[in-house]
Amino acid sequence: MTVQPPIPFPQNGPAATQVAFDRRELTQIMGLYGRMVAAGEWRDYGLSFLTDVAVFSAFRRAAETPLYRIEKRPPSCAPNRGCMLSSGRMGKSCGAGMTSRRCCGCWSAS
Repeated sequence: MTVQPPIPFPQNGPAATQVAFDRRELTQIMGLYGRMVAAGEWRDYGLSFLTDVAVFSAFRRAAETPLYRIEKRPPSCAPNRGCMLSSGRMGKSCGAGMTSRRCCGCWSAS
């Protein structure tokens, strides 16, 4: 029996950076989520971390499409509009800005 060396994983270049919410942004988003759950508006959430966007989705029921989404994109995608975007049903934009505080403001006021 001959021992074969392990096959190395292919290296196609540097690993792509992943977009993610930082601790401060998640604290604000989860605070908003807690207020909306207490008000009976939201019951479930989902987080997606992809290479080009991080998404927080809020649901009324787990089997539905999201009621609201908060997206974070790299600053290079939209330098004049900001990297945070919140949208409601049917993709209607609620707010946009460079910070999660400004982005979540459309729900904090209600």
